[in-house]
Amino acid sequence: MWILPSLGRPNKISELIEDANLPKKITLILQKTDPRLPDYLDLDYPPLWKLHAAPVRNLVEALNWAWENYPEEKQYSFLGDDVKIEGDVNLLESAAASNFITYPTDSIHGHRLCPHFSIGGDLVRAVGYLAYPKLHHNFIDNVWWEIGRELGLLKHLPEVTFHHQHHLTGHTTLDSTYVKGQSTANLDAKTFKAWLYGGKKRQTIQNIQESGCLKT
Repeated sequence: MWILPSLGRPNKISELIEDANLPKKITLILQKTDPRLPDYLDLDYPPLWKLHAAPVRNLVEALNWAWENYPEEKQYSFLGDDVKIEGDVNLLESAAASNFITYPTDSIHGHRLCPHFSIGGDLVRAVGYLAYPKLHHNFIDNVWWEIGRELGLLKHLPEVTFHHQHHLTGHTTLDSTYVKGQSTANLDAKTFKAWLYGGKKRQTIQNIQESGCLKT
């Protein structure tokens, strides 16, 4: 499943709807308390989109809400609302299979990180979350990168590119959604380092190995 969280940006969703390279099936996760929620609901969505106004407060909660409410998916894929897609995104889910982490080329990070990803469902279930719950917005991909690097599960698909329409690239302005995400950057950095060096990563790797999901 392709999960698309969004906050305060119905205009971005309107633009994405017109992107011919977008996956046909999208699960759009909105925040129930978003003042722009009525504007989202007024949009004309493709027939295979699912919309949820969920009781979530940030990106991490949105991703985990999707996983918890759709616990048996073959793959879990994250799509930001500030990208333009080049290539066939279906290749990402196909390559993720049940236990790999696939990612496109990113216009900011290249192939050196996976800010957008597709992860095999068995692997997500073995880990127990789609986004490390103690984070808020940042370093979600760093956790999966470390897991994939440790276990040899990372697959970069250079034939697919996500062009990040980010304020850092000059494609848009700094809006309230970016500001909210950046407001927890320092806290999330500390949380990620604690996961990385405090034993949580080691325990996560052990859980995956013991789950048997790597044998499928």
